[in-house]
Amino acid sequence: MISSEEACEKYGLEIDTLNIQMSEIAKAEGVSEKNALAMAVANERMNRGVAKLVNNWEDWKNTLKSTDTTAEDHAATLADVSDAVTELVNWYDDLSLSSEFVSDNMDLIERASQGDTEAILELGAAVAQTEIAAAELNTTLAEGMLSEESGGGINAF
Repeated sequence: MISSEEACEKYGLEIDTLNIQMSEIAKAEGVSEKNALAMAVANERMNRGVAKLVNNWEDWKNTLKSTDTTAEDHAATLADVSDAVTELVNWYDDLSLSSEFVSDNMDLIERASQGDTEAILELGAAVAQTEIAAAELNTTLAEGMLSEESGGGINAF
């Protein structure tokens, strides 16, 4: 079990704020310390993600719409959006959203930047679906490579 200190170090959170939230959640929800910590971390990350979107979304949206996907500004903005969405939906740290994903989910991101909780949940589901599809593709590719190496691949006669 990760401690609140480790969570603060990992996610750049404030220990006092996190501990207060943990206490409030444990009391209000009647959950264990472990679950209260997980909920408090998710809440703090979501708040930080919303704040990043609120403060930057209009500029990011303009950059994403007005630059070529191969432009340096576009790539930097895409990384910033990925970082904000990672926080917003409490995803793993290495999330890297594609231009296509952001374009397809522009409305959800816009609504999330306005604090729309339904949009935040839908965005989290969209991220999860994308990540699951990528993991399945990686597994399929790895299985194909293993099959080819063992002589059972498509090219084996």
